[in-house]
Amino acid sequence: MEQIEFTLKISTGSAFHSAKGKILVNLIPRPHRRYRVLWDEFHLLGEERENRELLYHKYAKLYSHVTKMGYYMEVLRQPWNCFNPRRYGTLIISAPKRPFGKSEIEKLRGDIENTQLSLVVFGEWQEDLRSARLLNQLLSPYFIELGDRVYSGEFSFDTSPYLVGITSSSSIVRFPKNALLLSASLLNEVTALTNSSSAFEDVAVFGFIPRVWFWFTLAYWTA
Repeated sequence: MEQIEFTLKISTGSAFHSAKGKILVNLIPRPHRRYRVLWDEFHLLGEERENRELLYHKYAKLYSHVTKMGYYMEVLRQPWNCFNPRRYGTLIISAPKRPFGKSEIEKLRGDIENTQLSLVVFGEWQEDLRSARLLNQLLSPYFIELGDRVYSGEFSFDTSPYLVGITSSSSIVRFPKNALLLSASLLNEVTALTNSSSAFEDVAVFGFIPRVWFWFTLAYWTA
């Protein structure tokens, strides 16, 4: 345990107040990069920061699931140019709203191909298709593309006791032939409004390329 001293300063009009305190922190050795996961909050929040979709709120179940598996998640609040890929094993991008800079895309591609950084992508459907368009721009060099249809439902992997819930998600419409691609029977939300008997479709929801993970869903875990 390490003791950290801090000073809290508060301004109330023309007066200033301060208080000093101490906290005990349990410090651990820096984990191996394999177990360090970086969460991209910079692009998730976009330019408008009124509604903060923080990792610990909207994606709390994902955070809990990953940390229980022994991984350590950290939040990236700056462009991709600002992190050292050799310190992290995985970068997670979820439903981006802020456009990717050209230098960011070039840097990230180099990180993936030269430092063995893994990439996990969650592609949430939005009315203006902004998230899908941004991800398609990023992933087009890998022959990956998200569609513009909206799906919902649940599925599970063969040996997993968990269900993966998909809510208003895109699907994968293009993926490399030699990679792993999994499909599920999901509800087409638009078709369901007019013809419920044929509203379910088999669509690709999970793709895997060695050293690079692509998972295009807004997912949650349920027992």
